Amino acid sequence: MKRIVIIRHGEFSDEGETKGHLSEFGLAQMAAAANHIKNQFLGKTLIIAAPTVLMKESAFVIKSFLEINSKIIEDERWKPGLLEDDKEKKEAVSDLLKKAENYDLIIIVTNGKNIAALPQFFAHHPNLKNYILKSESQEDGAFGIDFVRDKFGCEIRWNPETLELVLEEIFLPN
Repeated sequence: MKRIVIIRHGEFSDEGETKGHLSEFGLAQMAAAANHIKNQFLGKTLIIAAPTVLMKESAFVIKSFLEINSKIIEDERWKPGLLEDDKEKKEAVSDLLKKAENYDLIIIVTNGKNIAALPQFFAHHPNLKNYILKSESQEDGAFGIDFVRDKFGCEIRWNPETLELVLEEIFLPN
């Protein structure tokens, strides 16, 4: 089973010395995200984060809570607003699927808009076209939309032996 978990960065402070950095609540959100991920087999893991302070901090917290020895790779494509057109999204998904050949789990820390845009591109990717899609979205066609405090990302799992593809939203407790 291969897994890609795409997580929204944690809540951030918007004032004072910590402006633009994870808030206390944001730290707790990332710890909860790590616990969600940790409850399943981790295997060989790669963490990718957009090269912004907030997303790198979020990725570091997840890595620390998972207690893994994986480095965090910065990738410009995951910055807010860069996955705008369909060609960029297809390329990003193709790149992830290629990376997944060498990893059991890939964790990406980005923003909610990027998360909302990607599940459909996994579902329609040529490498996964023979898979049976089992979407576990809570709302029809609403993957990743309105990532408020509890709706935090998505997980994509596929099994080459059963040809099953699962797209599942991640909910974290308030």
